[in-house]
Amino acid sequence: MKTRKLTRLTAVAMGFMLVATAFAWVPKKDIKAERDGATKFKLTGTNTNGKLDVKIEDKHLFQGFKGEGTNGEKKVTLEIKSAGLGAGWKIEGKIGDEVIDLRSQQQGALSKEWKVTGKVGERKIDETIDGDWDVDPAIVSTLVAFDY
Repeated sequence: MKTRKLTRLTAVAMGFMLVATAFAWVPKKDIKAERDGATKFKLTGTNTNGKLDVKIEDKHLFQGFKGEGTNGEKKVTLEIKSAGLGAGWKIEGKIGDEVIDLRSQQQGALSKEWKVTGKVGERKIDETIDGDWDVDPAIVSTLVAFDY
């Protein structure tokens, strides 16, 4: 009897885990954000432009980050700044000639969801990212700019 109850509880728990995992943001392209030190990160992989290799680090004493690197043949420059208390992150920069203009805002004080909106070149961005990351949500929000 106890085994049957334990099996049922395990099945229910696994179902919740599958549902929670199904809603996590997954890049369409083979790209990822990784921690490369206490306040250093890297974006790597391959997208439509080619190989992605961008290094991002804290340059504003925990108020933002700067990044640079390449995406295929295109030079990448990034600046991620605090948009103000409770206003999330402002992500600006360029991928070659394409202008990055994004904003990432947490969906609630304790929420793990962040809404990323704005434009990269002519592409409109409206994505919700979520999950438990080893990487700062500002960096994962920036990864959305390269997901094409």
